[in-house]
Amino acid sequence: MLRCEHSAGYFRLTLQVLHDPDLSYTVGVMGHHDIYAEMPDGRHILAEAAPIVSPAKPYEGELCVHEIDWLQGVPGHAYPFKYVFTLERLEGK
Repeated sequence: MLRCEHSAGYFRLTLQVLHDPDLSYTVGVMGHHDIYAEMPDGRHILAEAAPIVSPAKPYEGELCVHEIDWLQGVPGHAYPFKYVFTLERLEGK
């Protein structure tokens, strides 16, 4: 994991948005930003993206302890209470 040295493992993360089932939401998981690499020719390429989840498309991938803390409201809820995140550990990863 490039974004953090404190990996918590691989997870499936789903999002449910209470009271707004018809609206389209995309939520970036806070903790760390996208990591870009600079190529020899000066281009920047995305080396590792920060997690993004929507009600229609779960995120499946590696999360760090800081991202899980944010999802669980540590130290406090930094996202609207209408967002309900569900974490499921992916075995075998």
